[in-house]
Amino acid sequence: MSASEMLGADPVHPVNADVRLGAPFSGRPAEVEVDLSAVAANVRRMKELVGPRCRLMAVVKADGYGLGAVWVARAAIEGGASALAVACVDEGIELRRAGHDVPVLVMSYVPPEEAEAAVRNRLTVVLHRTRTAAALEEAAARLGLAPRSVPVHLKVDTGLGRFGCAPDELLSLAEQVSRFPHLRMEGLMTHFASSDATDLSYTREQLALFNHLRTQTEDAGFRFDLVHAANSGAAIRLPEARLDMVRVGIVLSGYLPSPALAGAPQLKRAVTVRARLARVFRVGVGSSVGYGRSWVAERPSLIGLIPIGYADGYRRALSNVGQVLVRGRRCAVVGRVSMDQTAIDITDVPSAVEGDEVVVIGRQGDDEITADEVAQWVGTISYEVLCGLARRLPRRYIRNGQPVAVCNLLECAILS
Repeated sequence: MSASEMLGADPVHPVNADVRLGAPFSGRPAEVEVDLSAVAANVRRMKELVGPRCRLMAVVKADGYGLGAVWVARAAIEGGASALAVACVDEGIELRRAGHDVPVLVMSYVPPEEAEAAVRNRLTVVLHRTRTAAALEEAAARLGLAPRSVPVHLKVDTGLGRFGCAPDELLSLAEQVSRFPHLRMEGLMTHFASSDATDLSYTREQLALFNHLRTQTEDAGFRFDLVHAANSGAAIRLPEARLDMVRVGIVLSGYLPSPALAGAPQLKRAVTVRARLARVFRVGVGSSVGYGRSWVAERPSLIGLIPIGYADGYRRALSNVGQVLVRGRRCAVVGRVSMDQTAIDITDVPSAVEGDEVVVIGRQGDDEITADEVAQWVGTISYEVLCGLARRLPRRYIRNGQPVAVCNLLECAILS
């Protein structure tokens, strides 16, 4: 007896026995698949672009831009990254606990009370004031560390208007930090405001100011092993900004800082978001779908339900706007995206059945829905779309086309 016969399925509610998926789902009928080979390939491509004398720091903050920091970091190191960057101390500790031994830079503000945790876990802290520097010094002394054994980077705000000291404060900051016997001023850095813009004049102004400040500090007797400014956009478009090291984040996933970035290297998409059709049902003319009755059928329609919603990071703003792929064809999101479920119109894919794969982001057949496209539908950027993918969506990690691990809220199962 077939599965359909066992469950008493009818032609509108058949059971898809073989599911026609490239790999089994991860225990929940919605998941994020991350291609680690693609991440490593993207790092290698960026390394080729910036040249052998320029180091590459992989930015894996925000849980690796939503893909899983520990795994993305491992793939990035395999591809040639020599250091990692995060936004906060606990993100750095997560990498250390996972066994990553390369330098880890904490790029955002570290309050003094987190200084000891940073020192104990050999994290490199970015400074813009001396309060945290003093706390790092106290922690290093208390732990009995050797002089000049705690690396720090100084950050100067050259025009982004965010974290960093003011340009006229840099020399004073360097002088004060140099007096702490356990600290070593390893790096000097800044961050660009618009390196992905068509007009790079402001970025060049920032770079010119940064180079002037660097010369000023060197003339005062301060030397830095690593001077860095370039994010992904500048690493691609502004060779003179590459300096000693570039910091790349979004390109690890195969996406660019701007989808229209000219002269960009060929990258490999590393992320697919998929779900299964959980229900297939018919509605007549005048019937509504979802909260608020925001969509009403104007023709007899076949509706599919997928178990992914705004709690998973599929934004409510995609209601009646988004599209997904079913059997290689685009299908519209209908009705409001709810917390856990989204309805789609599969009327034009009449052969679709419960259990079929639905691609939310990624390629299926000859078509692809990108994170850039999803971002455009809701007026944001691919960064936010990817970073918004919730932890309750299991992550399936593949390498060379084969699954190597599945991580969900309960565990991380190593498959090979």
